[in-house]
Amino acid sequence: MTRKIKRLTVTLDESTYLVLEKVSNSENVSFSEMIRRSINFYARFNNIDVGKLNTYVEMLTPGDHIIADKEWIALILKQINQFSDEYTKRLDEISKEHAKYYYARFKDDPFSLLKFFETLNWCKISYIPDGYAIIFDIAELKDTLQRILEVVMDQLGMRDFVIESESKNKLFVKKIRK
Repeated sequence: MTRKIKRLTVTLDESTYLVLEKVSNSENVSFSEMIRRSINFYARFNNIDVGKLNTYVEMLTPGDHIIADKEWIALILKQINQFSDEYTKRLDEISKEHAKYYYARFKDDPFSLLKFFETLNWCKISYIPDGYAIIFDIAELKDTLQRILEVVMDQLGMRDFVIESESKNKLFVKKIRK
């Protein structure tokens, strides 16, 4: 079968040209092949939220985060059953450490912090009057995330919000009326 080839002329600025040259050389392919691959990649993944993709790459590339099935996480949390003092202490320590990294990203922006956890597939976020509703596919995540959010939001100075447990799989983060 004969493949029809279409010719195309592309104009690139210097920095884009250097990127194309670098990736083409690293893949040992022609510029044309790299452009074809890039277009096909874009066509395949153009419906993915770029912000989420960047978050995944940032978290997974260094190797200090994992991808885990929600059912495995639920099973682990069911085995814990209730928070021991040691579990709570360690969860608080980790949450405080993470808050240092979140500070530049989420200071004074609780919605972005909550959307971050939504990006990680912990929960779904929606607006409610005076705040946000957090819905969990896996109810066992609720208590852990509630504790994490309480510590992180306190560390970030978001003290004008309160976290309320609504049901076994729902939290509310509400702005305190003054």
